[in-house]
Amino acid sequence: MRVSAGAWPDPCDQKAVLLCETVEDLPLSPPPSTTSGVCVVVGCHRIEALPEWVRGLPGNARTIVQLDTLSHAELQTFLTTRLGGPVASTAIREIGGMCGFVPTQVADLTQVLAREGALMPVEGTWTLMSPIDTRLFLPLLRNALAGFDTPTIELFLYLCLVGAAARDTLPVQSREQLRALELAGLITVEADGRSAVRSKLLAEAGQQLADPVTTSTVYARALERPDPPEQVVLWALRHYHSVPSEAVQNVLHHLLSLHEWRAALHLASLALEAADWSPNTSNRHSAELLLAKAAALRFLDESEDAIAALSDVEHLATALPDAHDLRIRAVVQRAEILHYKVGDVDAALDALRTAHAHSLDTHSHHRGTLAGHHTLHLLYAGRFQEAASPGLPESSGATTVPRHLRTRIAIAQCLALVAEGRIRRAFTRTVQMGARQLLPRPRKAWVTEELSAAYFVSAFRKNGPAQLRLLMRQFAGKHARDYRPDDTSFQLAHATWLLAIGNLAQAERESRNCHANTQFHDPSGMAQAVAALRAHTAALRGDSRTARAMSAEAQRLPPRSSAIIAGGVSAHLSAVRYLLGQADGSAQTLRIAKEHILTGSYGFAAEVLYSGVRFGDREAAAELISLLSKIDGPLVELHTMHAQAVHDSDPVALIHAGEALHHAGLLLHAFEAYGLVAHLPHTIPVPEVAARRAAYEAAQLADKMRLVAHPFYLNHTASPVATLTPRECEVQQLILAGLTNREIAVRLNLSARTVEGHISRLYRKTGEKRRAPGRRIQTTNEPHSINNSAQ
Repeated sequence: MRVSAGAWPDPCDQKAVLLCETVEDLPLSPPPSTTSGVCVVVGCHRIEALPEWVRGLPGNARTIVQLDTLSHAELQTFLTTRLGGPVASTAIREIGGMCGFVPTQVADLTQVLAREGALMPVEGTWTLMSPIDTRLFLPLLRNALAGFDTPTIELFLYLCLVGAAARDTLPVQSREQLRALELAGLITVEADGRSAVRSKLLAEAGQQLADPVTTSTVYARALERPDPPEQVVLWALRHYHSVPSEAVQNVLHHLLSLHEWRAALHLASLALEAADWSPNTSNRHSAELLLAKAAALRFLDESEDAIAALSDVEHLATALPDAHDLRIRAVVQRAEILHYKVGDVDAALDALRTAHAHSLDTHSHHRGTLAGHHTLHLLYAGRFQEAASPGLPESSGATTVPRHLRTRIAIAQCLALVAEGRIRRAFTRTVQMGARQLLPRPRKAWVTEELSAAYFVSAFRKNGPAQLRLLMRQFAGKHARDYRPDDTSFQLAHATWLLAIGNLAQAERESRNCHANTQFHDPSGMAQAVAALRAHTAALRGDSRTARAMSAEAQRLPPRSSAIIAGGVSAHLSAVRYLLGQADGSAQTLRIAKEHILTGSYGFAAEVLYSGVRFGDREAAAELISLLSKIDGPLVELHTMHAQAVHDSDPVALIHAGEALHHAGLLLHAFEAYGLVAHLPHTIPVPEVAARRAAYEAAQLADKMRLVAHPFYLNHTASPVATLTPRECEVQQLILAGLTNREIAVRLNLSARTVEGHISRLYRKTGEKRRAPGRRIQTTNEPHSINNSAQ
């Protein structure tokens, strides 16, 4: 029952659930003595805000939900569930950034935006139709403040204006007011101890409620500080106050580093309108503003406007002395748009080469920047051998590549090592770089995102998911609150993880959402990889029409930066061919693998060949086995073990491969290993106990993953898991492992007669016949110890 009056309902059911959305909804006294078994469910921001009687309840009588900030993945799930469909990644980021990823504020703002038509489905994807107008949130904020006295409201509005304030700078009497605002979820305490409004949404709405005279006084005073906050700079520009260019640039740099593209575009546009364009004034400040504007436009999918802004920068630079850095930064941005947005990597490389040829008389730092970006583009285009050779000629002396650019190149080189099959080295180098990047903070733009991606790819290719439970810390939970990726790379990695662990329904939903987002927003150029993954998940779910369409789309799209993970793209598309029963599936797999081998990308070749192994392709298995000396890593060894079992058509080895894959957390591949036993040629003798064991394990996994459309699905009339008691399930597992009745009795600490009773009942339920005595599969926990015969 839901309670909102702060009192116990009368009458109160003996087994009632008391749902209190906030602390204020809680009754002031404990449950009546006449009731028992009542469970109190309450949402709060801080545990200490709960009454003593709640904290004193036994654990089974209370559930406390702490309303913390959402991670990016949690926000995405929250919005998708709330709106009933996929949400554009730009909308996810803007709503999350505006609300501080606070769930209650996200819910309130989403409801307001949808009601006002500012958030609408476009071709099935919920999309923001205009920038978020915080005036729409004013009624809700007024309601939230209605219960406070005037001094507390004035303190809140003051924090909305100044951004954050140290407690020792506020009057002593404000301590209780701060606590009340904090308990209400309106403000928070930052890491440095300062009190600040909990979200940008609350702050901007509060600024509109503040008295105009007070606002002018506070902002004018803040403008004198060397680092005025964003809202002060915006206010000054709107009211035609003089703002130091350094203050504007600092705020812009901060917004761009947070990937707040729309806010950065708004600020840059305002500053450009206020800029002095007279001939006697240096236009360097205007050029800097145009560069920031171009960066924001690129990530808001306005590539043509971004290119126009960069052309303006280059025009201004011609009239400025010593403006080489402006021209080079404009070229770098232009090359990124040409490669990652347009898909023309050769045009991007030509732009960098031309700029390098024209900068031979400039500082080596500038030449190093161009050379570094040239190498970076080659790596992300998958041209690893070309990237390893000297890219741009040197006029004299050594090229000086900026430190943060060297780091980005080193990260991309780790991905190249994965492509080459040197996966252990790639993982080690990524971890080492991650440790070095812990200090100093903050990191340069893109280092965090690219390092996270490289760590995910190298760790994922090195080990199975079961060994990397912390790998997803950047996608869920408290560890992820500072990780705010804004492009499709996040969704792609998340969906790949879900597919590997066998959560097919969610993987298909995530890949569908990700593909919908690439139609609007794909700044890093991962659309090809997304389409390939979408094809794979659709085929596994039995949607052959979508699988064919997505497969054709993936082959039609330019690779762009998907080229750096081309092995995964090729593997997804090969798996689709097998799942759809295409006649050329095996031939295409071998052809693509050999193309990767010719370029030295043995890791890519192994990924593609394993897609054939999954479906029993013996030729693909033989090729993968032959690559073992050129690739490394525990996961590669598991794949090779699976390939050897396929190549030998060994049912017992397939079962051991399934066990090892299951232990590694690769549930889909484990199911396929077990499923292959039933699909071996009729000429291969399969021991009865092996067939039963494989069928049982495959049925369990198929039921768990809902693999009804997979060609290996075993369509049993009844699921053993659904009809047996927990003890009968234990007995059945031990029977399938080959234990005798006496051994089962010892293992479970039961009498032989009790075990016989369990066996009789489970045979009646499942319809299975009694086992032949002495038949056993020798299982092992060592994935490399394959017993090739049933005893």
